[in-house]
Amino acid sequence: MYGKERSKKWICSLLTGWLLVTGTPTMGEAVEVTGSYDSRVYISRLDKYNTLRVYHVEGEYGVPYVSAQEYLYLLYDGHVAFQSDEGGRVFTASRNHVGVEFDVEKGKLTCKDWDAFFGSYGDRALPNGILLPQEFNAQAVSRKNPSRETAAKGFDIDLQAYGLSMTTHEGKLLLPFAVLQNVFAVPSGANILSFNGDHFYDISQPVIGYIYGHSLNPYIKQNPYANAYYSGKFSKEKEIPPAYARYAYGTTCLLFDLYYGHKAEKGIESFDQYFEQNGLKEGLLSTDARDNSDAFLDVVYKLFDSGHDSVQLSHSVFDTGSYINTAKVITAYGGIEPTIKALQKLSYKVADKGVNFLNGETGTYEQYQAACKELQLDPILLTYIFRDDSGKPFKYWLEQAQEYAKIRGTKEENIELDPRVERMQSKDTDRLFKAKSHIESLKPDDFGSSRVDIIDDTAFIYFERFSESGKEDSFYYRMPDETVYDASSFGLFYDAFAKIQQSPKVKKVVIDLSNNGGGHAGALTAILGFLSPDGEVNLSYFHTLNQNYCSEWYHVDTNLDGKFDDHDGFGGQYDFYILTSGFSYSCANALPFFAQTGGLAKIIGEQPGGGDCVVTPFLDAYGHVANMSGWKKLGRMTEGKFTSDEHSVKVDYPFGDQADNLYFNYKGIAEWLSQK
Repeated sequence: MYGKERSKKWICSLLTGWLLVTGTPTMGEAVEVTGSYDSRVYISRLDKYNTLRVYHVEGEYGVPYVSAQEYLYLLYDGHVAFQSDEGGRVFTASRNHVGVEFDVEKGKLTCKDWDAFFGSYGDRALPNGILLPQEFNAQAVSRKNPSRETAAKGFDIDLQAYGLSMTTHEGKLLLPFAVLQNVFAVPSGANILSFNGDHFYDISQPVIGYIYGHSLNPYIKQNPYANAYYSGKFSKEKEIPPAYARYAYGTTCLLFDLYYGHKAEKGIESFDQYFEQNGLKEGLLSTDARDNSDAFLDVVYKLFDSGHDSVQLSHSVFDTGSYINTAKVITAYGGIEPTIKALQKLSYKVADKGVNFLNGETGTYEQYQAACKELQLDPILLTYIFRDDSGKPFKYWLEQAQEYAKIRGTKEENIELDPRVERMQSKDTDRLFKAKSHIESLKPDDFGSSRVDIIDDTAFIYFERFSESGKEDSFYYRMPDETVYDASSFGLFYDAFAKIQQSPKVKKVVIDLSNNGGGHAGALTAILGFLSPDGEVNLSYFHTLNQNYCSEWYHVDTNLDGKFDDHDGFGGQYDFYILTSGFSYSCANALPFFAQTGGLAKIIGEQPGGGDCVVTPFLDAYGHVANMSGWKKLGRMTEGKFTSDEHSVKVDYPFGDQADNLYFNYKGIAEWLSQK
């Protein structure tokens, strides 16, 4: 479930376990500043920029230290106050009458209530609540039911435990940039900046929009912004500086220790220990950019292992050839498929010329050049294979060539690439993809992605994603119809009930989530409002960072009369059923959970797939970008015990052996329900 979008405001102007690394100052020891410069901060464009001063520190080559005062002032649009003790060794940043204390001597950050410090963006039920202000279209904070939360426990961060430090310089409190971004920007979705050795770039859209996921994605294209980002100082490094590798590793452990929502289930006390136990610490500390990036993929797709955990950008800022050269070739060849076919043909031709890839031979540039000429292939293809001045093919290409050689049947055989393979490496993600594939195999070709059907006394509402258009407020003067079904779940349900109300014989309403993988929280609350007898909606979750329970109440104006009153909602007017499958994930798991615990609907079909945590976007110090299961775990607190919605839904009427014959068979389901 996606609870918030990345902020573009940055934004207005612009724990346990010692890490066994060297080069980090001991507790209380001040690091020495050796120089500084004004670094540029680019937000989605190259023609305008802001500045953030970067400080060089002795013994930490490449690590950008910045002023906490300057960074937080920019991040919070000036709404933060700093003060220090007389000795200038303890600083306090204050917002909303809550402080974060920075103890330079002890290397610790302390906050008693992170949500309260972070504060509210607009009119929310609670500070940092589930819904963003822009999602309050036809929705409002409930006036009938008060939202509540239990007392927060706050947190302490010991930077020494992560091999990290802070220091002072000319009255400024200096910390490594990723520490500040990971601690303070993640909750607002403002963690968008990546450092390329010279400057900071917002890579949340201008880069990710063209390089989504793995390096063989069909959407990869050249663009000036990405070229500038990948052409910084780090692009000249032959390997990752060891001090930078330690910094990146420490800040990654800090990030996950703070915000990863499934620590308790996996028995994780610290990610440093977890990475070491699972054999990934060495790779994450590697100074080889390719090995480092491969380890990052393993973290997200093997260790995290859920449908909420995914990689958007796997290119390291140190592995610049991976982007620039690949983009050049794919742009020239007109897409990923023709590029792959050309690489296959080339590898076969070079193999025929005597280069034995399976025995580890690499071949010479001249051999590849001659093969290109014989095949009449654009020689720009060679820039993908030869990426530096070594004169040798790069490691990743040789691994690909070996794979081509292993499965080669004929010279014209093509390798079929499945973009999901990267994710299908662990039990839970594999289960989810198999469930998706099975449901898709049952879906009729002409079924569509959203629809409303009425069969006898039963209405069916089918949709494949919980969607918000951001324009739901326009429904007050442009009533929703079938044209908005895919863009707005609120619009879909409004129009569906308009049709249902015109059919007096309808007694039952089935909400079909069998092929729905989730979506946005605002769409979830909207749909719950239609199931509610009075438009009132209650979402509740456990906040793993603050260690407190939050119960939020909203109201949905389901009849679009501009009044948030008891005339909203259809609960009690129809018998509601929610149809789920093993693929019903995230919001498609939360809807049946909250509907069932609230007595709003019966669940039919099969056990939904899970997905209890609100998704948290993040990036690391290398510019890898991904999503993870975040710190808000949906569920209910009963008699002091919290139950996650992960696998808590109990199917009231299982399909059993009839499942394959009933999914997408609405006439069959209507007859089946008539017997219940």
